[in-house]
Amino acid sequence: MRRLLLLLFLSGLVLGQLAKRPGMSYTEETPPNRVRIVLKHLHGQARDRRDQAIPAVVLGLYTDAAPHQLIALGETDDGGNFDFGKKIAPGEYRLIAMYPGLCTANIPVEVNPRGPDKKITLRMEYPGLDVCSYATAK
Repeated sequence: MRRLLLLLFLSGLVLGQLAKRPGMSYTEETPPNRVRIVLKHLHGQARDRRDQAIPAVVLGLYTDAAPHQLIALGETDDGGNFDFGKKIAPGEYRLIAMYPGLCTANIPVEVNPRGPDKKITLRMEYPGLDVCSYATAK
């Protein structure tokens, strides 16, 4: 039941944001300094501004191209870690990460078997800062 609610919530969030801004694509909404992260497979950790792990972050992986289909749903563990495994097909996606009280992360990612074997670090920030949530790969 909890997974179904998370699925409905994440689907509504992404689709609702697109409906509020007709004609806008993910690319147009992405700040110019945010680049697509290319990885061999999608795994990493969610952390706050004090570099503390954030457990129970809800994660949704969507296709980057319209109609933005939900591919996978996940959640960070007690250590803030997540791993979608190697079951995600190569392609361009959006990783949406949500946690109550923190900015929603909307990270462009590409899964590429020839990409680097790096981990994403999601930086979840409080609303109102110049830079909200973002990600890096190491």
